[in-house]
Amino acid sequence: MTDHGRRVARIIPAGVPAKLKQLAASGKATPASRHKGRRPAPINTQGTISDLIEQQRR
Repeated sequence: MTDHGRRVARIIPAGVPAKLKQLAASGKATPASRHKGRRPAPINTQGTISDLIEQQRR
């Protein structure tokens, strides 16, 4: 399925395991050993990212 030409979803048959699960079952992939943790909070700023970077370099 696409949204304005960009892939946003796949339609797959019910009951078929995901590719990653198939790889794990065959021993070709292993799950992550630990969770990455939380993402930092977004930065609220006025202006563009370029302006923010310029201010930080001063």
